[in-house]
Amino acid sequence: MRFLCLHGQGTSSQVLEVQLSAVQYQLGDGHTYEFVEGTVPESAAPEIQAVFSPDGQYFGYFAEESPESCLAALNSLDRYLQVEGPFDGLIAFSQGGALASTLLVRQNLGRPRATDLKVAIFFSGGIPVDPVLLEQGVLKSLDHECNGEVIRVPTAHVMGRTESGELQWPSKLVKLCRADTRDVFHHEGGHEIPGIKDRAGVTGVVQVMRRAMWRAQAASRV
Repeated sequence: MRFLCLHGQGTSSQVLEVQLSAVQYQLGDGHTYEFVEGTVPESAAPEIQAVFSPDGQYFGYFAEESPESCLAALNSLDRYLQVEGPFDGLIAFSQGGALASTLLVRQNLGRPRATDLKVAIFFSGGIPVDPVLLEQGVLKSLDHECNGEVIRVPTAHVMGRTESGELQWPSKLVKLCRADTRDVFHHEGGHEIPGIKDRAGVTGVVQVMRRAMWRAQAASRV
């Protein structure tokens, strides 16, 4: 499968490549990964400062409180998919997950459908906002109780046990995805992607990713 990968706020494409390296290795050949860089300058995220220089260049995809910035990022991602696609799926971490999930909601509404994405892998994924209200200049997070299961493609959700009590958005994102085609894995860490030092975590990630990809491939054959 061909994946488009979106990093977290205060990191970069280079950081995400490192974060995903152990997962990619265990997942094996047959997949390609392309990384799209954010354009909003940010300070280094706390979780990467032990490994990466805090003086490096780090980015986000949008300014959190700005509807204009969020809409611009969403439209830019849509255009990237149209020009550089097709892609089979998205891999997204944290803020990248908020952007990716908002795109999937908008495509599910047909506004517009840029490409036939088949699967999404979320690491501590952020909550999507209402794409219709966003076009009207309003930032409103989606909620399962009000909006239901608005992401229809198979999904895999990975989050750390130590972050689950503090960060509510990964669990909220899970509920916005179809219950019959979603899988959840909790690793023993925090707001991070399991790496080479957490072999059990990497194995768990690969298992839920493979299930999501299998579901996507099965659906495409129907």
